[in-house]
Amino acid sequence: MLVEQFKKSWGGNQKDEAPPPWYMCGLPGSYYTRLFPCQSVHLFHSLFCLHWRSHAPEALEGTRKTCLDKGEIYITKTMSPSIVKSFQQLFQKDFSLFLKLRYEELVFGGQMVLTFIGRKHEDVFCGESNHHFYGLLAQSLQSMVEKGLLEKEKLESFYLPSIGEVVALVEQSGLFNMDHCKQFELNWDPYDDSESEDVVHDSIRSGKNVAMCV
Repeated sequence: MLVEQFKKSWGGNQKDEAPPPWYMCGLPGSYYTRLFPCQSVHLFHSLFCLHWRSHAPEALEGTRKTCLDKGEIYITKTMSPSIVKSFQQLFQKDFSLFLKLRYEELVFGGQMVLTFIGRKHEDVFCGESNHHFYGLLAQSLQSMVEKGLLEKEKLESFYLPSIGEVVALVEQSGLFNMDHCKQFELNWDPYDDSESEDVVHDSIRSGKNVAMCV
C-alpha cells in the first residue's frame, strides 16, 4: 500500500518527468547492527524506533521485578540515580552506535530522517504528563502479565531523550551535518484534530484510539 501511494504521489507532482530508478527495502534485524553493505543506501527513514534500547540497562536487571511489581516501566522519581544514569548511558551508547553504522552504510551525501519519541525538558524527571501516561501503560502491561498474556521478561526498556541529548551526540560523533532538528507534539489519539488538550468529545473512542496507537 505504501509503495503504491508513493508511486501515485510522484505521478501527481511530476507529470512530465519519469521517476528515477529506486527500490525500497526492509530487512529483519536490529538497527543496532549492520543491515546493509557499505555505501549502498541513499536515504534512511526511521520512524518511532530509536527510543527503544538495544537491551535493558544492566543496573535495572537486579531490580526489574521490583520495578514491575510497582508498576514502573519507565523512569520515575522513585528510581535511584544510578538506574536513571544507566538509562542515559545506554542511550548514548546505542545512539552513537546507530549513527556509526548508518554512516558506514550511506553513500557520500546520503541523508537520514529520524523521528522518535522524546521528552520536552532536559531534566529527566520533568514532564508529569508523560509519566502519567506511562503509568497507565504500565498498569495495562501489568494486567496482561497477571493474565498470562505477556511475559515479564519480554517487557523491553525504553528511554525518551531530550532534544539536547540528541543534538549533542550527533555533534560529538562528527559523522553528520544536522540540517534540521525540531521538537513537535502529537496527539496520542491520531483521530483527534482538536487543539485543546483538556477537551475529549468521546472519551471511550479516544481511549480505544490511544490504546491502538500504543
